[in-house]
Amino acid sequence: LNLVNRNFPRARVWITEYAYQTNPPDRFGVSPELQARYIGESARRVYEANKVDMLIHDLYRDEPSLARWQSGLVTVRERPKLGLAAMRLPLTQVRRQGSQTTVWGQVRPGDGPQRYSLQRKLRGTWVTLGGPRMTNRRGFLQRTVSAPRGSQIRLWYFEQRVASPPLTVR
Repeated sequence: LNLVNRNFPRARVWITEYAYQTNPPDRFGVSPELQARYIGESARRVYEANKVDMLIHDLYRDEPSLARWQSGLVTVRERPKLGLAAMRLPLTQVRRQGSQTTVWGQVRPGDGPQRYSLQRKLRGTWVTLGGPRMTNRRGFLQRTVSAPRGSQIRLWYFEQRVASPPLTVR
């Protein structure tokens, strides 16, 4: 971005062909959980980056040949990976101090503020933290909740009754 700003001050940036191969099926890939985490983290970085307008994931479906790309959001047999839910509802940890954890996320699709809740897994059950809330008009949220290291948090989208992949607090 520094080079773009210096050489093309009015240019906008699109990040294309962004992806992480997964293991399985590619033994050189990252776990499906790590792919989902990286997708959430990259969504936040793009949100905060000046001049970046778009992040395009490379491959919706894994390629049939293991010699090709296995970075899809679904497998060759159309089974969803965690990355698919992470693209729809990116969620990432911003910081943690003691048991207070700040998370950032986005709820899509939809226009205007979206109703959501953050949930924490307690003794095998997802419990809502602080009741339902609304995102900003562009669908983004940032909240601080009580969630010590090792806790699992997810973003719940009411309108479509779907959840983000669990985020393990680090």
